Amino acid sequence: MKSLRRIIAVIDLFSSGERVGNAASALAEKHRAQLRLVTLHDHLDALDDLPHNLSPEERFSRIETNLLQRLRQYALRLGIRAADCSIITGHPGTQLSQMAGQWNADLILSDPHVARTLHNGWVPWLETITPLPCRLQVVHQESSWLRQRINTLL
Repeated sequence: MKSLRRIIAVIDLFSSGERVGNAASALAEKHRAQLRLVTLHDHLDALDDLPHNLSPEERFSRIETNLLQRLRQYALRLGIRAADCSIITGHPGTQLSQMAGQWNADLILSDPHVARTLHNGWVPWLETITPLPCRLQVVHQESSWLRQRINTLL
């Protein structure tokens, strides 16, 4: 397989697993690739402790800031120091497709839940599947099968 130069890992900060980050970190290290960690801004009630008198724009901005801080902490916890961290705030499939295209990404990694969100959008029966400019690899679980699959990418 060709060498990977740029990898995007879409991280679900509200799950307990770190499998996507671990897989992305391992692939980036093996290929000496650039790594971008991305999270979706789809948990609008994630910060219940925010003052209720905030405008929707202020609330959105504070949640976005909090998510970015969480994503950076996630990266540090996994020992990923050189990763670029960003948040997708619009339609997930469209925004990720644009980001991957502009950045010339070679691979996108996600867990099954995020992959469904990317392909189905916010309202599954109203949205069309957005084509991505590179392959989307779904990381199911940390297992010998996953290690073999990652090794085929190396």
